[in-house]
Amino acid sequence: MNNLILIGMMGSGKSTVGKEIGAKLGWKHLDTDKMIEDMQGMTIREIFDRYSESHFRSLEAKLVEQLKSVDSTVISTGGGIILNPLNTMALREMGLIVYLKASPDTLNANLEGHTKSRPLLDCQSIDVIYRVRDPLYMNSAELVIDIDLISNQEMIDVILNRLER
Repeated sequence: MNNLILIGMMGSGKSTVGKEIGAKLGWKHLDTDKMIEDMQGMTIREIFDRYSESHFRSLEAKLVEQLKSVDSTVISTGGGIILNPLNTMALREMGLIVYLKASPDTLNANLEGHTKSRPLLDCQSIDVIYRVRDPLYMNSAELVIDIDLISNQEMIDVILNRLER
């Protein structure tokens, strides 16, 4: 499949960069969190509060299965998509997986004032979530981009150059 899959922590810029890359390539852009919210008619926070994180993760896994048929698409994933190894395997079959790696300091700065929609931050810090997820992202990705010291445009250029190969 000819797709680009962006993974990384909340606040790493997956949705913003994904939209820009999709526009430059003339590809569709999909955001898995947004798709789940639209399908459920509620926010992720509401899904977590009303049902549970595990319910949200099952919705996420079903969505990954549905996305297996897409082509020429940039997919910005939710931060926890890699917690399920079956999701990672499916995403690998779908296209190039790029990890937008950011330090906890950068993530905290990017999320400042935007934590109300992030239910995991109610009970865990970015640092704790990062320590669990970073090794999973590293093992899942074919390309890792450290975003701490580069602009979105530089990040996009690196990804586009890799896609051209």
